Amino acid sequence: MAGEEALQPLMFLLMYMLMKRRKDLNRAEEQKRREMLRRVRHRQYFLQRQRRMLMPSEQELEDAARLFHRRWGFPHCMGAVDSLHIAIVAPSSNAASYWNSADWLSVVLQGVVNGLGQFWDVCAGFPGSTDDAAILQNSALWAAASEGSLSPQPPRPFMGRPLPYVLLGDEAYPLQSWLLKCYPESPELTPAQQVFNQQLSRARSVADSALLRLKARWQCLHKRNDCSLDLVPTMILTCCILHNVCEVHRDAFVDEWLEAVSDAKCSQPTSSVPALADDPTAEEVRSLFCDYFQQEHD
Repeated sequence: MAGEEALQPLMFLLMYMLMKRRKDLNRAEEQKRREMLRRVRHRQYFLQRQRRMLMPSEQELEDAARLFHRRWGFPHCMGAVDSLHIAIVAPSSNAASYWNSADWLSVVLQGVVNGLGQFWDVCAGFPGSTDDAAILQNSALWAAASEGSLSPQPPRPFMGRPLPYVLLGDEAYPLQSWLLKCYPESPELTPAQQVFNQQLSRARSVADSALLRLKARWQCLHKRNDCSLDLVPTMILTCCILHNVCEVHRDAFVDEWLEAVSDAKCSQPTSSVPALADDPTAEEVRSLFCDYFQQEHD
C-alpha cells in the first residue's frame, strides 16, 4: 500500500464516521462531506490499481515466508486467511441477502495477515449470507494464487520438490494446493495428521488474533454500524490500514478493549465446506507437510 500520506483522507473518513451523527448538518458541512468522500473514493481506486500492478517482489515473498516460519514454526507459508462479520442496519433494498447464518445482518471482511498479524490483503463488502468459500473464489486473492503470483517463480523447493508458498485457512475454505486446512477430526487420524493439525491450528491463530485486535481497537467494527451501506467497505479498509500503522509503530493496546469485544451478544457465524469442494491434487501437498512435521517431531 502507499505511504502514510495516502492514509490522510481515509483517516478523515474514519473520524467522521465515528463522530456522533447530527441531524442538523448545514449545507457547508454537507458539501465538505461530499468532497471528502470523493477524495476517499479516488484514493481507494488508486490504491487498488497500484496493488494490482505492483505485485510483491520475490525477495518480499521470501521474507514473508521466512518470518512466518520463524514466528509460528510453519514453513513455506505466506500467512493466514480468515473472515469477520460486521453488523449493519437493515439496508433499504436486498436486505435478505445480508442476514448471516447466525441470524443477524452483516457484511463480511476477508483478511489475510502475515506472521506479525498485519493485513496484506483485504476483501470487504460481501453480504452476510455469502459463505467464506464463495467470497474467496470471487476475490483478487483467488485469482492471484491461481496465477501463481503469491510465490516466487520458479517455486522454491520444499521436501525435495519445487512447491509454491501456501496460505493457512480453516474448515470454511476449500483445500487447495496453495491453501491448507486441518484434517477433519476423526479417531482414524494418523499421528502425523494429528501433529499437522496441531501445528496448523497454532499458526493459523495469528489471523484470529489479528481480527480480534482489529475490532477491539476500532469498535465501530464490533457494534452495529449505522453509516450508509456503500461506505462500510471503505470504513473496513480504513480500519485495516490503521491497524497496520498501529501495529508497525507498536501503539499501546489496552486489554480492556479485548474484554469489550469478547463479550459479544452476536456470535460470529461459522461454516464449513464439504470434502467434494476440496481440490483432490492438494492432498499430496498436505501430505508433504505431514511428513515434514513428522520428521521434526521424531
